[in-house]
Amino acid sequence: MTSAEASALIHMPDLPYNGTPQSWADLGSGSGLFTRALLAQLPPGSTVYAIDRDEVPPPAPGIISRQADFTTHNWQTPLLHGILMANSLHFVRDHKTFLHRAADTLLPAARFLFVEYDTNTPNP
Repeated sequence: MTSAEASALIHMPDLPYNGTPQSWADLGSGSGLFTRALLAQLPPGSTVYAIDRDEVPPPAPGIISRQADFTTHNWQTPLLHGILMANSLHFVRDHKTFLHRAADTLLPAARFLFVEYDTNTPNP
């Protein structure tokens, strides 16, 4: 997957909040390919919290890396404008409970963006 492909998969032309800086979480961020693609689409001054149990991107302007198990909801973030999960929802055992708890961390009009790619098996 290239950075251009990642950007195309998460392209959001109609972000809410009128261009003000935003705080997002990339849950299951891995090396940060989607973290960087997301940050490039957000207004200047925005922050992406990259959270992964095994690997996180190196800290960079606008990226706060946290090595942690995102499924425990111990994210240590402010209320979020959005959550990105790229190929990571399948690591969650109880989807319904997880999504309800994750929704409690979101501001009004926030986005929850799921990306599942390179799979031939549907994920209910």
